[in-house]
Amino acid sequence: MPSSRITNDFRFGWTWFPTAFDIPARENLNARFGIKGAVGAAFGQHDLGLAQFTPTAFTVIGSRCCWPNNDELTNYEFADNLLWLRGKHSLKFGVDYRFINKASLSARNNRGSFGFSGEYTAEFPNVAASRLATGNPMTDFLLGWASGGGSGTPARENTDYQYYGLYLRDDWRVTPKLTLNAGLRWELFAGPYYPHPEKELVTKFVLRGDPNYLGLDDEVSPMLNIQFQEWRIPNGEHDCGCRLDGNNFAPRLGLAYQPTKNTVLRAGVGFYYGFQDYLGIEDGRYYAQPPLVRDLCFCNRMAKVTSSSITARNRSSGTSERRA
Repeated sequence: MPSSRITNDFRFGWTWFPTAFDIPARENLNARFGIKGAVGAAFGQHDLGLAQFTPTAFTVIGSRCCWPNNDELTNYEFADNLLWLRGKHSLKFGVDYRFINKASLSARNNRGSFGFSGEYTAEFPNVAASRLATGNPMTDFLLGWASGGGSGTPARENTDYQYYGLYLRDDWRVTPKLTLNAGLRWELFAGPYYPHPEKELVTKFVLRGDPNYLGLDDEVSPMLNIQFQEWRIPNGEHDCGCRLDGNNFAPRLGLAYQPTKNTVLRAGVGFYYGFQDYLGIEDGRYYAQPPLVRDLCFCNRMAKVTSSSITARNRSSGTSERRA
């Protein structure tokens, strides 16, 4: 720099934090043992392992539900700080930019699950007391008669977040013993968005009274003062389904006083903002949820395990590979 009184500091940071919860299966055991129609087989994702079989009061047989569960958190940060010493003032200016990507894919119940209550081996199957007292869930399981079950699509999200920060600060040495600190910071926490919305399984349930949804001019229901509108998916790669809050101004004020050689008194006050603890949950508007993420079930009906009628329609977004 042209002057020793001006110092510039530039920093770049990168972190990558992958996590994976998985099962040891390396084979589609549903296909091997004739368990048909699980959603995982239809979507071609996480179909390794075996469906769950749960006879009441007995240990679950089969692969753990909802695993594999894979997450990758990638963070880029750029920060630049300029220090200018001018007389009794130490002026500091800075910018901070962060880009965060969170990619996740959870198997959920896509291998399928079956419950066995013992109702089919009860002495009197149509009498509730008899089903509870005489039926044997394990016998129902050995016979292959399930009292209920289901399957579900995997849930996936590939989410981007951006943060912008600007600040200025002045450390003013009023006297040799008294220093005042004054500063102002501005921050923008952009809502989560999806760089490839056509590949996601995220949706948003839109109500008439949602202040973050623009462009609705239907009349409001006079009874509820709110009206169901539609399920929406992101309409572009930067659609967060929200309005950005650009009013995050955070003033700070402090002082340091040295009454004696070995004593310094400090005081300060200020406003502070921060990221949410759970990105995509606390500030998200789109979620991996119905109607794109489905749970299909059959309940309280006789169903032979090897001829399960659970079916699922494929969807192009559900078969797309997750971006790392």
